Amino acid sequence: MDKALKQRMVGAAVLVALGVIFLPALFDGAGQQTSYSPIPDPPPEPIVPESLEVDTSEIVLTPTPTTPSDEVNATKSEKVDAGVDTGDLSAWVVQLGSFAEKNNAVELTQTLQNDGFSAFMEPVERDGVTSHRVRIGPEMTLDRANAIRERLTADYQRDSVVMRYYGTQASQ
Repeated sequence: MDKALKQRMVGAAVLVALGVIFLPALFDGAGQQTSYSPIPDPPPEPIVPESLEVDTSEIVLTPTPTTPSDEVNATKSEKVDAGVDTGDLSAWVVQLGSFAEKNNAVELTQTLQNDGFSAFMEPVERDGVTSHRVRIGPEMTLDRANAIRERLTADYQRDSVVMRYYGTQASQ
């Protein structure tokens, strides 16, 4: 067979093989991307919760007395002035103690703040004597305040009490 004829036959065979491989991919539409995307449905209207009624009646929690002198203090109930005009709103605080020595209250408050608690100190005057309460909060839910109290008992081995915390507009 002639050499030129062989080259032509091999060339034709290569072209036919390439056509068999690539032509179906060009004409089947695969790999084509649409240049448009459908417009999504508009989002649903937001759901607005109904307003909730808040029970503003006084709730008094008293600690379990540990000494005879505590029994006298445990029977007293009091509303606490938050120092902020909150109307009828109230919240919860966890009280860790009341100290005659301000330095003791400051030290405990700083320790709690360093450990991530929202601790604060509140001076209270009774019968001309000032004591300093150490508290954590305020928390909006009783469950959250009780969880903090349980954590304090576990981490610090300290008794504490959950108390209602009122604004200045609450009745005294």
